Order: sequence, then structure tokens, then C-alpha cells
Amino acid sequence: GDKERMKLAESTYYHIQMISNTVNDILQDSKIEAGDNEDEPAAEYFYNPYILLERIVSLHQSQATFKHIKLGNQYELDRKLNILGDEFRTGQILSNLIGNAIKYTGDGGEVSVTTTLQKEKDQQQLCIEVRDTGIGIDEKHQQQVFRKYYTANKTTGFGLGLYLSKRMADSMGATIQLSSKPNHGSVFTLRIPVKEARMDQQAQKPVISLQSPAIPAGIRVLTVDDNPVNLLYIKHLLKKSNVELEEASDVKTALRILKDKAIDIIITDIHLP
Repeated sequence: GDKERMKLAESTYYHIQMISNTVNDILQDSKIEAGDNEDEPAAEYFYNPYILLERIVSLHQSQATFKHIKLGNQYELDRKLNILGDEFRTGQILSNLIGNAIKYTGDGGEVSVTTTLQKEKDQQQLCIEVRDTGIGIDEKHQQQVFRKYYTANKTTGFGLGLYLSKRMADSMGATIQLSSKPNHGSVFTLRIPVKEARMDQQAQKPVISLQSPAIPAGIRVLTVDDNPVNLLYIKHLLKKSNVELEEASDVKTALRILKDKAIDIIITDIHLP
């Protein structure tokens, strides 16, 4: 029936997301190993943390729903606040922390994300706390969780997510702290120094849509991404738009396509090698 098909679809979507996260982690690690990202400066600009949090939490809502986990987002700052920083890396770190919290929390548990502004030694810090009611981490493992390939549970991952999150946090001058007790859950706290802040004229509302975008038929779109799951998702997103879709998994292929065909729109991963 429809209910069974819906459950199957939710299950499939959940596992695709888990695979996508793993593939992304492996690709990020391979770039670091190759030295592609080592000296790459942070891409800093003013962004609205409220909109970022709403977007990242919403993207994980289906994972939480699948496991009957209550996912909460408590934003305790003015929604007009904009800060200068690296929105992309901040989003990646938060996505890893929230994904981990859901993964290690059992059915019927809770994951909450709380955002505050705190002051330490005359430095304002954006503090984002990801709290879960999951299995927790024994004290002897807590110092190891940010090590590459380290995982306390050998069946649930490759031990890259937290390692990469720590690398990205270090690159922004941010820190990630862990507090945990076995069987009582964990709290990961991301602290980001606020170099500059300003207020928007009006509070913005996050625009989050999984609907197929309204693109005129016949438009030629080139999508460039080294993650095959992302390419598959974009193809699915655009399938109702009657566009002519070209795909490339690397820059060389993309440039060859651009040379041979008149492309109207390019959708690309901004961190390609």
C-alpha cells in the first residue's frame, strides 16, 4: 500500500544520505591528503547564522523522522544578526555533528541544537551546541574521537567525520568540545570567534524547498560534482523541468563540454580539486 511505499522511500532516502555523507568524508579526506585544501584560505563573508541553522537542521529532518527522533533547533540570538565568517565550513561541521548525533541516538530519542552568543576574554563567540540522548562516549575514548579513522563502534562508520570537522574548525580558528557519559548522551559544542557582526534591516526567513525549480524547457544545464550521489540528486531534482542536462565529475570534463556545447546554467561544487 501507499504507507509501505512511503516507508520504503523514507528508508531509501535515509540510507542514500548516509552513503552520501560517507562519500563526502572520503572525498574531503583525499583532498587533504593530496594537499588540495591544506593552504586554502577560509572563504569569509557576512552570513546569517539563523538561516544557516534552519537550513542544516531541515536537511537532517528526514533522518530524524525515520528513526522517530525529535530534532529541535533553539536559536537564542536576534534573527537579524549577520557575522563575518566561513559559512560553508561551518555548515559542513554542523551537518557532521547533527548527522552523528542522529546516528548514535536510538529510536524515540532527542537531538537538540542550541545557538547562543558568549563572551570569553573580550572575544565574542558564536556557540552552537549539539546535544543528543544517544549511547554516549566513554571517558577513555573521548580524547580519541577526533583522530583519523578512530571509531568507538566499528560497525557505524569510518571515523572521518569528526576528524574532518576538527580540521575545518582549526582552519577557522574555531574549537569543538565534547562532554559525554555512556548511556546518557553527548554534547558537542562548536565555538566560532566572531570577528565582525552587523544587523540586517529586517529579519530574514530561510527559503528551503525540495521542489523542482521552475526552469524554462530547453535550457541547457551543466552540473559538475565529484560526488556521484550529488549528481544523482540533481538529476532527480531537474527531471520534471525538461532541461537538457549535461554531467561532469571533474573540471577537465566540464571544460570539454563547455567548449563543445552552449550551456545556459552551471551548477557546481565550489570545492572541486
